[in-house]
Amino acid sequence: MCLAMQGPIGRWILVAAVAVGMCAISAGPARAGRGHGKPAAPVDVRVDARPVGGGTFEVTLTATPRKRVSGLVLVLEGQTVTVGATAKGVKRTVTARVSLGALRGRDVVGSATVDLGSHRRRAAASVRVGEAAAALPPVRIVRLPDGTEAAEVRP
Repeated sequence: MCLAMQGPIGRWILVAAVAVGMCAISAGPARAGRGHGKPAAPVDVRVDARPVGGGTFEVTLTATPRKRVSGLVLVLEGQTVTVGATAKGVKRTVTARVSLGALRGRDVVGSATVDLGSHRRRAAASVRVGEAAAALPPVRIVRLPDGTEAAEVRP
């Protein structure tokens, strides 16, 4: 045993190091890509829009399960459509009309919720209708002599 490990503090450090090592071993290898182990919804979701005139768009949500699901619910622009059990690869759609009114553009979000036995998963997608969002002007952070920081915006 190393001289640094002798005594009560050295033994405590050794026990702590072994405990950390055991936690790392029991955790297993890290998953690539995602930060957590929660499974994603087995459904592909796509939202498409086409203009119909007068600042109005027809928006369509398409959901395609990648495996058989015991329940499927589609949500688009306040509309909720309960489809029920759906086989793998069968496309389900819901369509809504979106009017911009005084807005120049906005994002429309749709989602599909699937039931897999006792579990429920949701996938979402969005589409921009109308004009693209305006880019924000560039901001430069300036540090003042007293240490405070200020955002400087120049047109």
